[in-house]
Formats: sequence, structure tokens, C-alpha cells
Amino acid sequence: MRKKKKLRRMSLSVRAKNALREQGFETETQCMRLSRRELLSIPNLGVKTVNEIIDYFNYFKLNQRNFALEGNGLTNQEKKERLEYLTYVLCIPLLDIPLSARARNILEKLGSSFLFDLVCLSEELIASEKNSGTRTLLEISNLLVKIDLSLNMRLPIGWKSEIDKKIKGSSKPGVAISNLRIKYPGTLRIINEAAGSALSPDRITFYKKCFDLYNEGGTLEYVGKIVKLSRQRIRQILVKGTKYKLFKYRGNEYPYISKQKLLKDFYRLKALSKVAKANNVSSNYVKRLLIVHQIKNEDIELLLLSRKKRDIIKAYLKIKDEIGYNPNTAVLQSNRKWRYLEASIRRCWGSIDSFRKELNIPASPTFIESVRPWIEHRSRIACIKRMQDLDCIRDVLTEFGSLQTRELATHARLNPGRAYVLIKLLMATGEVIREGEGSQTRYRIIKGGCKI
Repeated sequence: MRKKKKLRRMSLSVRAKNALREQGFETETQCMRLSRRELLSIPNLGVKTVNEIIDYFNYFKLNQRNFALEGNGLTNQEKKERLEYLTYVLCIPLLDIPLSARARNILEKLGSSFLFDLVCLSEELIASEKNSGTRTLLEISNLLVKIDLSLNMRLPIGWKSEIDKKIKGSSKPGVAISNLRIKYPGTLRIINEAAGSALSPDRITFYKKCFDLYNEGGTLEYVGKIVKLSRQRIRQILVKGTKYKLFKYRGNEYPYISKQKLLKDFYRLKALSKVAKANNVSSNYVKRLLIVHQIKNEDIELLLLSRKKRDIIKAYLKIKDEIGYNPNTAVLQSNRKWRYLEASIRRCWGSIDSFRKELNIPASPTFIESVRPWIEHRSRIACIKRMQDLDCIRDVLTEFGSLQTRELATHARLNPGRAYVLIKLLMATGEVIREGEGSQTRYRIIKGGCKI
């Protein structure tokens, strides 16, 4: 039997303890019998303090119930189900639980790494830690209540050994959360919702707005200019929103470069490194943009060939102005300075006749300028989304190794059809290879496999 806890030892605020003590309540059993209406009628107790008291005693009631659920008074089937639930939940690392920084630091000082370590702690031990107050204890206890756990749980020795085995088997980061998502998705949803409830609705809306702007612009600087905050502050907001499971910020910069600009720069500069330098990005990022815009090696080669043809035509017309007529092969061969031009024409066109037929190129159709901003906006968002999805696929394949298309789509949270299209893009560049045939087909990533 548990000893009755005195009011002075309860983890309540000073205002709540004083108000209850003035009405003659000294033990937690006496306080548990009070209804919300009776609590509101007590002087010096407002709605906020009443909610604090009710949350505390709801947790206490669950704690009492858990003493029965920890192996006593249960049928064999109920024991089996309870043990299975605890082995899945208690092996979750506290790093995967979205707690406040204060609560996380306190638990770290107490040596808690998993939920199993947390439920073995007592309220008094947590409350006695430096910087631990009523709000921190309520944050921890309320989260445990929502997932059917409590502090100071007394588990049978056989159950502890089972949970210890599960913890040792889930040493890889993310395994416990993945297993919980499959077996008990409702519990995982409760954990995520409890994390989001720590923020006000206005702040949640602002965080999501920043993330939407980041998706549109691709850079922290783009978001900062719109919301008038520094680049570093925007990064902190996105990291915090990711911690509270509002969205998933990957920490990569995605400066937008349109497909037309990339092609124009390749046409003008002729080298990948020069294109990267002109756009103030890395060469590797340019390679990834080529994948996103579905620009293949053949397209680049045709573009460079077009640039080479343009230079040849300019040189030919310059010679024509110099001599006053269209030079033929014999004229070009007769001058040592012009021989390179005749060889270049043969490599690009095959013959001088084909070259002459192509001198009069019809003008391209005019572009409707009124729709250009809309196309640019849609291209920006589609480009960045495709970049993020490709990064997600790379991360999933790096973490889980060889996967089938449907497994890959599930882990990456993508439509299987879209996942297959993105996989084909990565296969075209040599980053991913296919293994097996038919229903046994699997995909595996290769480091340093990009050929562009």
C-alpha cells in the first residue's frame, strides 16, 4: 500500500497549496474528492490554478491504476498485452520525445536516456533537481498520462528484463519510433500532439508560415527579408518547429535557379564550375539542380554544340565581310588562319553544304511576357519540392539500405508513383542502382555515383 502523501510534499504551486491548506485539506486523498466547482469556490483559486490541481490529481489517479496494471490483478491475456505495449513504448529514447529544453536537461542530469529510465524516477527526485519546478514536473507527468504511463512505476523483474532486451535491440536511432509508428500509431500521434500543444496557436501559425516561405524561396535569407528577421533567427524557428513535429526542416539551402537560367549559363560559360561560380553555389548543387530540372548529359552536349555552332557562324560571317563573298572549302583551306574553321564546320555539320543551309534560322515564337511571373513562381516551388524529395530518398536509402519502391515510398512519405519517377532520375545519374527483377526489384544508393 502507498502511504498517504501530505499536501506539503505535493508538486503543486505555492498558491494552490496555501489555498487548499486554508480550507483544511492536508492529504492528496482529501483533495482528490474535490470537483471543479468546489475548487473554483475556494478563495484565491483561479481557473489556471484549478486546472493545475486537476491535472495533478488526474496523473495521481493514473499512477494508482498503474500499480494495478504493473502485473497485479490482471488476467494472463491482459498481462501479455500490457507487457507488449510497455516493451514498445518504454524503449523509446528521450531524444525522440519532444520535451522542453529545461525538462530535457534535468532528465539528462538524472541519467535518463529512455522512457524506461524516466518512469522509474519519482516526483520527489525530479522536483529536487536544480531548476526543476512545478511546470517542468507537470509537463513530464502530463505527457506520461496521455500515453498510459506514470512516474515511479513498479515493474515485475521479468518485465524489466524483456524491456532491457528491447532497448539493446533498438540501439540504431529511429528504430524504436519506426516500430511504434507501425504497432501503436495512436500513441505516436498523442506524443506529437502533446509536443505541439506547448506552443500557442499564433506561434504555430507563424512557424508554419516561415516554413511555407522557406519552401517557396529555398533559403533562410529569402524568408528573413519577408518576415523581417535575421537569417539565424529563421533557422532557429525552423529547427524548433521540426522538434515540435509541425513540419520537417532538413537544414539544407535550396537557392532557386530556373531551368532557363541554367541552360543560358551553360550556353554562355560552357563549364559546370563556371556556372556554379556565377550563381554563387557549389558544383554539386548545380548537378542536383540538373537532376531536378531533368536536364540530361545529352541536353548539355546539344547546348554546348549549339554554342559552338554560333561561334563558328560568327567567325564565318567575319571572314565573309573581310573578303566580300561567301568562302568555300578551297578558300578556307588556302589560308592557314581559316583552316581550323573548315575542320570545325565538318565536325559540327558534316559538310559545308549542310552548314550553308542552316545559316538562315527562323525566329523562335515570341514568349507571352504576362505569364512569365506565374511560370517562375510555379517552377520555383516545384523545383525545391523535387529537391527535398530527392534528398529524402537519398536519406532513406542511406539509412535503410536496399529497399523496394513501396517500402521506399512509405519511409519517405511519398506517393509510390512519384517515388518511382524520382528513383529513375537518380538511376539516370548513377546515384542509385537496381537489384533483382520483377516483384523482387530493390534499389540501393551508391556514394559518389553522380556522373554529370
